Amino acid sequence: MSNLDSCETPPVRVPDMERIRNARRKRQQQLKRWAQYDRSMEKKERKSRTSVSPPPGSNPGGRSHPGLLRAVQFSQAVILLEAAARDDLDEVRKLLSQGVCPNVTNTDGLTALHQ
Repeated sequence: MSNLDSCETPPVRVPDMERIRNARRKRQQQLKRWAQYDRSMEKKERKSRTSVSPPPGSNPGGRSHPGLLRAVQFSQAVILLEAAARDDLDEVRKLLSQGVCPNVTNTDGLTALHQ
């Protein structure tokens, strides 16, 4: 152990107002970097969209309209499990009468009967 190891300088406490100013400055820098990143990603997205044909229902010059997005489609088995979890007997009956298999399981291995 040398003399330099034994005489460490005590940590300096930064005044509260200076810490707050530093935090605000860092946050502003972070937001500026994010805005630059976001602009560059939008530019890349527009560039890639012009190289391939735009999907139907989208605006080729900008982002697609939210009302024209494709809807999420769930399988009948998932709908059955969800209806059983909600205790929606009418929907469960309807799905079973349509031929949905009641033996499907969720990620935990539970069937609609276990719900």
